[in-house]
Amino acid sequence: MSILILFQSCNSYKNINLNTYNLEKPKKVKVILKNSKRYDGKLMDIGENEITLQNFKRKKVIPITEIDNIKQPEFSILKTIGLTFIISVTVLVSTLAYFTNGFK
Repeated sequence: MSILILFQSCNSYKNINLNTYNLEKPKKVKVILKNSKRYDGKLMDIGENEITLQNFKRKKVIPITEIDNIKQPEFSILKTIGLTFIISVTVLVSTLAYFTNGFK
């Protein structure tokens, strides 16, 4: 269970530039609109005035004028190591406390 939590939360998000973005292999992105709505999906197409996201089997066309920010997840080894260390220490301290004091 802790391994599943570990690998879900070990991503950092970096901003992407639509002018230099490579569409050969669509990647997951998070699109944040100016009205604070968020959309997650694969960036399938970049047009002059709009982008196309695909989430599951649905496609969403978003005008570029409404977009505030586009971010792409990036695996973070530091977060992975840090979270693994914190989980291990928490389990160790809890186990020692249980066996020494019995959680009285």
